[in-house]
Amino acid sequence: MTSPLYWFGPSRSLTLALLLSLLISLCGCGGEASESLENLPRWASETPLLCGVGHAPAGPSTAMSRTAATALGRNELAAKISVQIKNILEQYEDEQAALELTSSLSQHAVSAELSGTRLKQEHVTQVGERLVLVCVEAREVRAAIERVTLAYVAPAGAPLSRPRQGTAQRTPVPRERLKRAAVSLRAKAGEALDRLDEELKSFD
Repeated sequence: MTSPLYWFGPSRSLTLALLLSLLISLCGCGGEASESLENLPRWASETPLLCGVGHAPAGPSTAMSRTAATALGRNELAAKISVQIKNILEQYEDEQAALELTSSLSQHAVSAELSGTRLKQEHVTQVGERLVLVCVEAREVRAAIERVTLAYVAPAGAPLSRPRQGTAQRTPVPRERLKRAAVSLRAKAGEALDRLDEELKSFD
């Protein structure tokens, strides 16, 4: 039986672009390396599953730099959650219902509902780049997923915000099938999230 952790398994590809850009800036264009990737904090490459990494130039305003980097970290975190929602729904047996639910639960939708994020760690490189680790507790992710799926599990009279279709008209998926898909998503995500808070403690 597949472990529930599979659904929120490692997703390091989202930080790959960040690490590549840092590699360029840290390599030392004048022939003398200013800082190596080995000197970066562990969380820059092994980001906890309930965290995102953001970066911004470090100065001259610490507050502005931190705010900009934190916003990018929060965006990455929302993107990771959105990807994992998609992964869960791809395993759901009702492909049509899963597809419509996936289209509605975009990164933007998740980001709008995600609360409780906080800056957990930060690091300023020798070349003046501020890195921040933005994290969220599992209960906040669970609450965000419940909010973005609320319309699908609400009483039948509540309106659904269906995704826009292209020129080809599709037959709407019956509400009851969408409800079953949303309930399944909540359950699968909840099983995984119950096990993830411990991972964050090593980054305190």
